[in-house]
Amino acid sequence: MRILSASGAAFALLPVPAPDLHGRVHGDRAVDIELLTPDRLVRYLGRALSPSFIEELAEFWWQCASETHPELTTGGVDNPVGGVALHALTSSDTDVRIEVTINADLKSEIAEFDGASFDCPRASLVDAAHELREWLL
Repeated sequence: MRILSASGAAFALLPVPAPDLHGRVHGDRAVDIELLTPDRLVRYLGRALSPSFIEELAEFWWQCASETHPELTTGGVDNPVGGVALHALTSSDTDVRIEVTINADLKSEIAEFDGASFDCPRASLVDAAHELREWLL
């Protein structure tokens, strides 16, 4: 699942397949979190997902795409297990400014955060919501 900005920024969750004891791959146990800005690309590998996060994120994308002012009506979505949070900051008729905050080192006692905010077309958020719902099937 990837959302893209016209400014060259992007946020992605990339499934990490987990083999079972017999070498077969089943289900998504973790994701790589990717954050791209015009001047850098960073990937946080093998981040765990709380059980309901994919469903909550799909609903968040859907609300951001469909509501007139998602920055006022959505509370954002947070996955403390994987160290990622997303919020809607502002919106226009065609775009929503999304803020992504990532805990850079989950093992550190002192939290250090990485992140970015960028405008994302509402149509891209609809696509991302549908893609995440496919993960749940």
